[in-house]
Amino acid sequence: MRKFLIITFTITVLFAQFDWVQNGLPVRQGVHIEWQRSADSGEDGNLILVWSDTRSGGRDVFIQKVNPAGEALWNEDGVIVVNADGRQEDPQVISDGSGGAYVVWIDYRNEPDDGDVYGQYVNASGEIMWGEEGVPLTIVPGKQVELNSCYDGNGGAFIIWKDESVSLYGHTYGTHLTPDQGDIIAPETGIPILASPEQHNNVSIETGGIGYANLVWGQISSGEESDLYSQRIDSQCNTVWSANDENGVIVCDVIGKQENPKINNVTETISAIVWEDRRFNSEKIDIFIQFIDENGSVLLDSEGVMICGDSEMQSEPRVKAENGYAFVAWQDERNFNYDVYAQKVSIDGNIHWESDGKPISTEFGNQTKPRLTTDGFGGVYFIWQDERNSNSTSMDIYLQHVKEDNTLSFQNNGLNICTVEGKQEAPVVRPDNNGGALTVWGDKRTGSIGLYVQYVDPDFGTTLDDDGVELYFGTDGNVIDVSSVYLGDERSLIYWEDTRWGSANPSVYGMIINSNYENIVNEYGTSSSFIMGSNPFTSFPKIVRSGDYLFMNFITEDEWGTFLQYYTIFEISDNLSPIGNPEGQPLYVPAFVSNQNYSRVSVGDDGYFYVAWSDVRFEISWGSYALFAQKYDALGVPQWSEEGVLVGALDGDNIVSDIKAIPGGGCIMTWAQEDAGNQYLYSRLLDGDGNIGEGWEEPAEIAVLAGDHSGFKSVIGPTGYFGVWKDTRNGNADIYGQFIEFNGTLGGEPNGFSVSTKSNDQQKPTLSFSESTNEILVCWEDFVNGNDWDIYCTQINMTDLILLDEIELAVMSGSGQNNPFVFTSDNGTFMISWQDTRTSLAADIYYQEIQNGNLVFELGGTVLCDVSFKQERPKIGKYSHTNNHYFIYWLDGRSSGKEDLINLYTQSRMVSGGCGTGDVNGDGTVNVLDVVMAVGIVLENITPTPDQFFEADVNCDNSINVLDIVFIVNIIVGP
Repeated sequence: MRKFLIITFTITVLFAQFDWVQNGLPVRQGVHIEWQRSADSGEDGNLILVWSDTRSGGRDVFIQKVNPAGEALWNEDGVIVVNADGRQEDPQVISDGSGGAYVVWIDYRNEPDDGDVYGQYVNASGEIMWGEEGVPLTIVPGKQVELNSCYDGNGGAFIIWKDESVSLYGHTYGTHLTPDQGDIIAPETGIPILASPEQHNNVSIETGGIGYANLVWGQISSGEESDLYSQRIDSQCNTVWSANDENGVIVCDVIGKQENPKINNVTETISAIVWEDRRFNSEKIDIFIQFIDENGSVLLDSEGVMICGDSEMQSEPRVKAENGYAFVAWQDERNFNYDVYAQKVSIDGNIHWESDGKPISTEFGNQTKPRLTTDGFGGVYFIWQDERNSNSTSMDIYLQHVKEDNTLSFQNNGLNICTVEGKQEAPVVRPDNNGGALTVWGDKRTGSIGLYVQYVDPDFGTTLDDDGVELYFGTDGNVIDVSSVYLGDERSLIYWEDTRWGSANPSVYGMIINSNYENIVNEYGTSSSFIMGSNPFTSFPKIVRSGDYLFMNFITEDEWGTFLQYYTIFEISDNLSPIGNPEGQPLYVPAFVSNQNYSRVSVGDDGYFYVAWSDVRFEISWGSYALFAQKYDALGVPQWSEEGVLVGALDGDNIVSDIKAIPGGGCIMTWAQEDAGNQYLYSRLLDGDGNIGEGWEEPAEIAVLAGDHSGFKSVIGPTGYFGVWKDTRNGNADIYGQFIEFNGTLGGEPNGFSVSTKSNDQQKPTLSFSESTNEILVCWEDFVNGNDWDIYCTQINMTDLILLDEIELAVMSGSGQNNPFVFTSDNGTFMISWQDTRTSLAADIYYQEIQNGNLVFELGGTVLCDVSFKQERPKIGKYSHTNNHYFIYWLDGRSSGKEDLINLYTQSRMVSGGCGTGDVNGDGTVNVLDVVMAVGIVLENITPTPDQFFEADVNCDNSINVLDIVFIVNIIVGP
């Protein structure tokens, strides 16, 4: 083994010279909407709603006003409430009573794990009044949770939250807002409201008359029992009924659990409180009510009044009240599924509807999560999620109105608000002050979530489009896998599997990447990507190009749920339009079809497409997978027998690992024979006519020792092909390789030769071939230190299979480096990217180049993307041949928060290669200015960038000295 020395440039590269904005540009930035039923009545019957979404990469808060005609009044896509780093989520909105609104949210810009509370005021015209970043209501270090809010009856708002930084159970803090930012009470900290050492659970707040708010909560009394307490605060957040550490007044302290209370004002001075109560049976919930006045005195029996004590379970009561009456709705299991029941109670405790509640909906299936609002004329609206037509994966929205005279406005079991296919959820209803109501809900009719609105008149029912009017629609779901193919003409296609239509309906989308890509990215997201074909189930796409045509192989699902291999041809010059059936056509469907889960594709210099796949042919393999291959011309016409050519049917399953077209026509396939718990590797060549190649009558044995031989990848050279794989023959995972000539002769020893067999595991090999140097670069994940994964590489000469010394490409103690990817530029530079946790538990993307045997960037690589949350599985492709531009792309989780959201981002890199041209200053010409700069480098007066170093090194000796200056002068003066 000859010695191999990595020489790094003697410069410090703080930021790599990537072409586009720091941390990359979106290719597919999904708009995941977080909808939490936060809406309030505006002026003139309008409705104001807020949500958060990820359209700009992070998560931001947006607000919209809609009128009874379903028209959005504040910008088509809503108004951004806060424009700041980090994520902003869990928004709530409180109307100011005059057409404007207060918005509050949890903000993670400064505390990514804990969050703070911020606020914003939006005037009646939809203008942001407190600055684009909002105003901090509390930025106390530590976690602030359980945000809640209410109107103050006088144009302002009360905001409360639990601060967990002050005690074991946390204290409830609050503030008061008016349109004047300077009136905020105790900005950045808030005022302690519930500061006793006890545990205050599910604190509910609601208007308590002009300038006041009332709170109610459950409090652990002893063991598992809990009681209810209440407190009143004024506009300065002073507690009225006791000191803030004395727990206010008792609402109910009977034996058992009283929990999950809700409160609403019935008159200016009286509030209604409802709760779940287990006093009679610890396993059974009843619903109770109490009224409390402005002095903290309860008005009914001290133990409360039971409004539903049916023998089955009732839960999640909600209350709205007006003009001396409280209306209560809850989920009820008396009919062996969830139904909606309700009750009307006057201040004197009288029950006005049926004993144990009025049935609002007892239809078949579950009716859940009811919400309600009074109509301002003595009536009440109820709205809920409904499964009568389907199940929990496809819920609908129904509504009922009860008039002042206690009769129903609509048919029994409710009015249909939305019953389209897909899931509708989290509806909210608010009055229009004229007896009607606006409803808003989250809607997944397409698989992604949108926000829809409907107006309801108590006399006429719904008045807008059937199933609602779309207010805003998000492209939800994740990117599952991604790859790219160069199209020629200075552009590349990046394509991926996309779940925007739901995980049960994956599709393939694409985007064109070229030198103008940075200019087409919109402020939010990107220019529109396009769908590849029209098959409703398109998964695991693989695309290769021949001339003006693309061949896309994919998996689809038939009507019985069987996975089948399909393909579609696209014409590049016709805007990638599909040729023939846009849903594609099968590779081959056997008479007794079984799942066809595995395939690989390649394209030859003969212009033909080659496909290998595994399926079950009972007449051949008796229920096991056999390996088949087919050849297609540029228009997708099969060239071999209809059923394909049988390549391998060894005992057990024959699962395709790789296919490579070979020079002059034909292909080589490698597959894994899975038998008796082992996985063996075999290869076979087919010539251009589909015949088994001479010397390949028996499959070539790549690795047939006991163990797991998996993750095979290969490259084609002039006389054969070279492959690497993970190998467990020694008990742990190692990296092995093999060279096979086109005549079937093994270039290495039987069962392959060691690429890396150090202690512990080596896995996930990746490789690329440089024609200019006839060398292969192999990189892999390496666990040699026994603590964390690093990236190691080695170069192998394709002719003599000599391995150079291992390169410690990214060895960082205490962090993980994973999923390396290797690519070769047109000038022979090896480009490597990987995911890396050296600066964060969430992975970032790092990058390195090896050029003429040297690392271009500092040892360990340079960061390419380090935004919040994880970035993973990077790959590299080419988008410009003449300008030598490449793009690195990766799966990106920067939109994550409560759940992982995976989108697709990219970055551009121009790679210089070969010997420098002498254009040291990069102005496009070689002249005396380049000589001056080269002299400055030699004299160490100038620290060159990697590109300047490369261009000055015109004699390719990996140093800048007087010889390079002479070369540059000769270029200028000519021969």
